[in-house]
Amino acid sequence: MKTTLNRRQMMAVLAAATGGYSIEAGAQATFPSKPVRIIVPFPAGGAGDTAVRLISKPLSDALGQQVVVDNKPGGDGVIAALELLRSTPDGHTLMFGTATPLIYTPLTKVSKPPYDPLADFAPVSTFSSFTYFMHVHESVPARTLEEFIDYVRKNPGKVAYGTGDSTSIVTMAQIQMHTKLDMIHVPYKGGAQAFTDFAGGRIQVTVGPLDLDGRMQGKSRPLAVLQTRRSALRPDVTSFPELGYPQVNLLAWTGYFAHGKTPQPLVDKLSTALVKVFALPELRETFQKLGSNLEGSTPDVLANILKTQMPAWKEAIQFAKIPVE
Repeated sequence: MKTTLNRRQMMAVLAAATGGYSIEAGAQATFPSKPVRIIVPFPAGGAGDTAVRLISKPLSDALGQQVVVDNKPGGDGVIAALELLRSTPDGHTLMFGTATPLIYTPLTKVSKPPYDPLADFAPVSTFSSFTYFMHVHESVPARTLEEFIDYVRKNPGKVAYGTGDSTSIVTMAQIQMHTKLDMIHVPYKGGAQAFTDFAGGRIQVTVGPLDLDGRMQGKSRPLAVLQTRRSALRPDVTSFPELGYPQVNLLAWTGYFAHGKTPQPLVDKLSTALVKVFALPELRETFQKLGSNLEGSTPDVLANILKTQMPAWKEAIQFAKIPVE
């Protein structure tokens, strides 16, 4: 009598014949077996693209394969995210991810979400966290954060702030919500336009990196660092939690993600390589000069950032009355 084996039975026979060494284990042992592609949701030449290219050569050395940067800008990062989800889940394609495609977009497109950020993506490692400051124009008569809060409370609806991306929109919404400040929101299509109006005094508050103060040539001042504690870049500038506002806690994080169906051993191997590269002293120094902290992590750490930041973003989006589709 002829016996037909199904796929699972065939795999069991093969595993037994090879001493338990499965085909999948063999693939993992030789990983990566071809160039690794990193999809970047920004145009070539921008800050995000530059950051990825800075680590591409040392990462290539660590993996023993070429690392190719593939720019897929547009759609608030959705184009890049969907490109990742169309790729083969074999660990050879990664995406440089930020809060915009992975938190902001899913929360504002609830009627037809393009993907599930928690189920469709496999967190690999944190990358860099940018240090942003809340800057005020010289026309605002406040030298400290306490003085600024007091001034705005005494002048409701007279101070305008500009935003040019999702992080600044949600951050300023958090600030208003928890400090109970009444300010005018002026949205821009990009940070460059917001900076132009800030330099001209048409808006009095904006969010940006530390070097914004230098570009303003002394016509503005950073009053608060937008992180949980003071920054080594400007230890004299306070944080909101330090003044009793721990709810102002959005992180300007970035990280690397793989396709959600990528085998965990491959994700772990990629994470180990990234952590090793991000610990290189020369790279850490370069990123620090650019105003960001380079820090690798286990996949669980990045997954936890995603999970804990989503409620904070959702609350701020609702407060800011951002249209939800």
